[in-house]
Amino acid sequence: MEKLSKKQTLTLDLIHTYLTGAEIEYDKATSFVGVWESIIARMKAEDRVVTAENYKWSLNSFLKYVGNVKGFMIGKNVIDRWNDVMKNGVVENGKVVGKIADATRGMYLRTLPYCLE
Repeated sequence: MEKLSKKQTLTLDLIHTYLTGAEIEYDKATSFVGVWESIIARMKAEDRVVTAENYKWSLNSFLKYVGNVKGFMIGKNVIDRWNDVMKNGVVENGKVVGKIADATRGMYLRTLPYCLE
């Protein structure tokens, strides 16, 4: 924080950007998912396409099994629900879906933006 404040006026947006690695786009970053999407966009702009794809797959899994949460209302219970689906799967149309390997689950969990409550 000291480094940041020496370069420019310290604001909540600047701190948020620094902690999440996301560029704040006010039309998108008004939610947890918006920050995640901003991180993906930044990675693509930096030509980090493979990493961006991993973040996108993770976000798609989150949206499919947790849903699009409003604002920043993300807590341990939401992450635990998503983690449980990735670990054990859920039954859809008589088939277990969503279950993935532990290594992939770990990669997905590491993509979570650092904006949890």
